[in-house]
Amino acid sequence: AVAVRSGDLILLSGLMGVDEDGPVAGVQRDPVRPWFDTPIEAQMRCIVARARAVCEQAGVPLANAVRIQHFHTDLAEFHPSCRAWQQALPGTPLPISAIEVPAPLAHPDCSVQADLWIYAPRTG
Repeated sequence: AVAVRSGDLILLSGLMGVDEDGPVAGVQRDPVRPWFDTPIEAQMRCIVARARAVCEQAGVPLANAVRIQHFHTDLAEFHPSCRAWQQALPGTPLPISAIEVPAPLAHPDCSVQADLWIYAPRTG
């Protein structure tokens, strides 16, 4: 993921459910236990955690998100993907939108990528 400051915004781009070793646990459905977790939920937990870490490093809360943009290879995953944001930001209106894009994404095991704009006013 890339984060860039532009004025009072931090722009996060290309968040996906991968780390330096590849897809995070749960991104690929477990054939032995296919109903215990869903790949979109695993991807979104990773994306939300990464976004939160960038916000913490910048000294602003994740609740300062003013734009959350999802790029899904299957828009049927949009509703379950929102649960991760609702859990991370309970009671907060979500500035979220989604579009469907052709597969594969930058990592072929992932079905969602996210970009965010975070309000991070400069101090001093």
